[in-house]
Amino acid sequence: MTNEVVIFILFILAGLLNIIVTYFNKIRFTKLCNAYKSKYGFLPPERTTFNYFDFSIAYTKTIPTGKIAHVYFPIVFKKNYSWNKWDKYDWYDFVNNYSLSFKVWVMIEILLTPGCFILLIAFALYHFFK
Repeated sequence: MTNEVVIFILFILAGLLNIIVTYFNKIRFTKLCNAYKSKYGFLPPERTTFNYFDFSIAYTKTIPTGKIAHVYFPIVFKKNYSWNKWDKYDWYDFVNNYSLSFKVWVMIEILLTPGCFILLIAFALYHFFK
């Protein structure tokens, strides 16, 4: 097999893995929202919208700003980060204290998405400069 075929197969596998992880993270996020709702009695409006309209870079043409703001930022950045410090619903603390497995799977999704793009660029560059 040539390097081009190997890079292409890795790209396809990483893309499929990203879609699968995103699907299961959607289920995990729904459980997180249900746990928040049972603890506090309500779900913040932004989280309700995101809970029903989940988007991922893996299978849409748009950037999922709701997912980035309400899932990625609380896990990746500290509480005093500009997007996190305006949270008036204790969402940041709840997400970071929820479960380690949730945070690990979200980090896997965060790392897989740019990994797919890097493999796509590597495939394109290898094919272009061949």
